[in-house]
Amino acid sequence: MKLYESVYKQIEEDIKSGFYREGEKLPSIIGFTKKYGVSKNTVLKSMELLEYDGLVYSKKKSGFYVADNLYPKLKVTNVHKRAFKKSEDYKYDLSPNAVAYDEFPIAIVKRLMTEVLNDDYDTLFSPTEPQGSLELRESIAYILNRIKNIKVAPENIIVSSGMEYLYQIILELIPGDSIFAIENPGYDVVPTLLNARKFPYIDIDSENVKKGINTLINSNANVVCTTSMHQFPIGRTMSASEKNAIINWMKSSKNNYIIEDDYDSEFRYAPVRSERIYTMSDGERTIYIGSFSKSIAPSIRCSYMILPEELMKRYEETLPFMACPIPSIWQKFLTKFIDKHYIRHVNKMIKLYKGRREKMIELLENSSKVKRIIAEPVGMNILVELKTQKSDTEIAKAAEEKGVLVFPLSRYLRGTKPTGTYLSLGFAALDDEKMEKAIAILLKCC
Repeated sequence: MKLYESVYKQIEEDIKSGFYREGEKLPSIIGFTKKYGVSKNTVLKSMELLEYDGLVYSKKKSGFYVADNLYPKLKVTNVHKRAFKKSEDYKYDLSPNAVAYDEFPIAIVKRLMTEVLNDDYDTLFSPTEPQGSLELRESIAYILNRIKNIKVAPENIIVSSGMEYLYQIILELIPGDSIFAIENPGYDVVPTLLNARKFPYIDIDSENVKKGINTLINSNANVVCTTSMHQFPIGRTMSASEKNAIINWMKSSKNNYIIEDDYDSEFRYAPVRSERIYTMSDGERTIYIGSFSKSIAPSIRCSYMILPEELMKRYEETLPFMACPIPSIWQKFLTKFIDKHYIRHVNKMIKLYKGRREKMIELLENSSKVKRIIAEPVGMNILVELKTQKSDTEIAKAAEEKGVLVFPLSRYLRGTKPTGTYLSLGFAALDDEKMEKAIAILLKCC
């Protein structure tokens, strides 16, 4: 390699590594001669070549600068772009993601964190187990049995930082030629994840569940994703016969799998018995996903899943490099919180949310602008249909401008438009006084 080519390569590497940033003025020719111990002509030849390749440009009587827009920016399409709205930016949070921030057990959290730092300090910096700490998985298995009547060994539980991370693991374990069936309307992240990994999918109707199940049965799909206990955002709970139909579909082929996302069904406000698909199928080729985002707080970022035996074996054989992304300090805190406070906390929240849910329904029922309310006694959001000529997005935008965060049903629809004007309303975050003000503002926007 010639001397000027060597200088070219070193400057090029400094530019690409970010040592010299876009638009930044480079050292003078004399500066480079001293840095690399070469002649002025050698540096000039290197700079000419860099300019010819578009890495730098010159300004008369000023010097050389790193070129702008050197590297292509990632093009973000509407499919992959997610609108992130922070609840603290709004006076009233009626989004389905909201929890009772005003009732967060901060004193307990502080005490437990102090215990973790005092008692477990020496182990906080040790690598965590790939599936999550055994103690945390044992605690999760305990509350699953107590609250949801799910009996599972801790060895079959995998803990990670949110449902999105769990899906990344699932997509590594299922056959590469799998076709998914996903609820429409439904959670907007799932199709984005599938698109990113080039997995094809079909939509199944979650408003008309029988129609959706028939679509599933008559399709080539071999993996179905469902929120059967509280279908999001529609708010229905599948009947036993509907769940059995999905189980029978799963059993019709050894390549069929069910992914059951049970995101908020621990909050049940009436003594209605409804079994989960996971327990009804005895866990056969059923992946069960749960989370603490609703029961504790979204910022906890801790979800878990139960894998059937054959997928658990595949996980151990093919993904030994996977690491649990939740820091040890959070895992230890969660273990203590679950063991000492979780069941009491959930029961307290059920009582609180039941009252807030009833208040929201009462306010909506007393309005002539409300056509229909879909509100089964489970979960933390309801669906309301409005009597208006405006679209759901128009109403949501108008409400946001007045400080009320609310999500339109069309946010979760793919390929079709809603037949009416629907909003998905969360009732968890607001007490009675704030609820009255928020609903009044919302209805004025209709």
